[in-house]
Amino acid sequence: MEGVDATFWRSAVSRKPGVLVTFDARYQLGVEGLLGSLLATTQDANSFELYVASPEPHISLAMAVVERAIQHGFSAQVLPYPSEYGMRFPVFGHVSGTTYARLFCIERIEAERLIYLDCDVLLRHDIGELINFELGSSPVAAALDLLHPTWSSPGNPIGQLNGESPYFNAGVLVIDAEAWRSRGLSGRSEHFLQLHADRVRFWDQDALNYACQGEWKALPHHWNVFPHDRIGTGVRFPYLGESVFSLKDLSNLQANAFAMHYVGRRKPWQSDYPVKGDSLRHREARAIWNHESS
Repeated sequence: MEGVDATFWRSAVSRKPGVLVTFDARYQLGVEGLLGSLLATTQDANSFELYVASPEPHISLAMAVVERAIQHGFSAQVLPYPSEYGMRFPVFGHVSGTTYARLFCIERIEAERLIYLDCDVLLRHDIGELINFELGSSPVAAALDLLHPTWSSPGNPIGQLNGESPYFNAGVLVIDAEAWRSRGLSGRSEHFLQLHADRVRFWDQDALNYACQGEWKALPHHWNVFPHDRIGTGVRFPYLGESVFSLKDLSNLQANAFAMHYVGRRKPWQSDYPVKGDSLRHREARAIWNHESS
C-alpha cells in the first residue's frame, strides 16, 4: 500500500466529534457486533464521524466496514496504520499488536472530541451522552475498573508504581484529542511500555493509566459494565470493587448498563462462550449491521 499514509491520514480531518474503533481479522465479528449496536442505538448518525482503523495487511476489512457504514448513513473513514507499530510493545495472551493502534491513531485524527470503543463492547444507549460529556480540564474520561480499582490491586505486577491511585478500564474512553496531543499522552504511554515491557499485564491500558494519572475524569459506571455472571467470581479475576459497588448490586448495574464490555479471553461471538444470552445479543447486533434477519 504505497503512499497509504499520505492518502488516508490527510483525509482524517473533521471538526465533528469522532468515534474510533480499531480491529484486525481476529476481531472482525467483534467489530460487526459493536457497530451493529452503535447503529441500533444512534439517534443521529450525522452527529459524529466514524474512524475505522486496521493494520495495513487487513485494510480491505476496514474498507468493507466503512462501505457498510456509509450504506447505513454514517460518515466514515478508513485509517490504516503500520502493523509494525504495535509489535514494538508487549504482545501476549488474547490480544495482538492492534491493541496499541489507538495510541497511533489519536495523534493523527484532527477532531476536538473522540469516543474510543473496544470492539468487544455492545452499546445499549445512544452515545450522545458521551459526546457531550463534560471533561473540564481532563484530557480523558473513563470508568473505574471494578476488577482492578487501584494500581496496587492484587495481580498487578507494576502496582507499586502508583500504589492506591485509581485505575480505569480503557474499553470506553471520552477523549479531548487536542489536550491528548498537547500533553503528549501517546508518547508518555509509549515510553512507559518500553520502560516496563517485562511487567505490563494489561497492555496499553496500563500505559494509559500511567500517562493519565491524576488527569482523568471518571465516567459513570454504566458506560463500561463487565458481565457480572462470569467476571469477578473466580480466582483469576476476583471482584475487588466492593468499596465502590457491592457484589450484590452488580446485577442491577448490568441490567441498566449503557455499554456492556466483554473483557477477557472468551468473547460472545465465539462458539464456546458460556452465557448464551450474551451470545444471542451479539448475534442480533451483527445481524443488524449485516442487514440479516436474526
